Amino acid sequence: MLALHPWPEYPEAWRTGGVGVRWCATRLGFQPRLAGLKHLNRLEQVLARVEWDDPAVGEGLMLDLDGNVVSGTQSNLFVLHRGTLLTPPVDRCGVAGVARAVALETARACGITVREARLSREDVTAAAALFLTSSLIGLWPVRELDGAPRDPRAVPAALAARIVASVFEP
Repeated sequence: MLALHPWPEYPEAWRTGGVGVRWCATRLGFQPRLAGLKHLNRLEQVLARVEWDDPAVGEGLMLDLDGNVVSGTQSNLFVLHRGTLLTPPVDRCGVAGVARAVALETARACGITVREARLSREDVTAAAALFLTSSLIGLWPVRELDGAPRDPRAVPAALAARIVASVFEP
């Protein structure tokens, strides 16, 4: 099956100045046989996305059934904590996206320590910097999480620029 759609039109300010993010009530169930794969059964993400209609909020973060942070409704999450770039594993649920792989590879090439780790809401809230990636959005730094301001400039600019260039340029 092939479907053609126009490229989504997201506000440029989300890429340059950061995006507002919220926590979703809908949880991701475990399905290890589908974990990491992009497949057509994305009902949980669709249900989570309809939880809000605030135009200032561009993405929602989702937890798994154990309360671990997994991803956004349409993106992968990265957390910078004490010089280490952390991202949730996708071994039980979630998508191992192309932009996620690019971000991991690019961070390593920049000399940044990278680790997959199960993250709690508290880990995410305490992080020095947060950003989201996908092949459609590139990279969005987080400027607000559930109404609490975050510094989108805390995402290393050189890393962000290299990730975006790698995702959007061959």
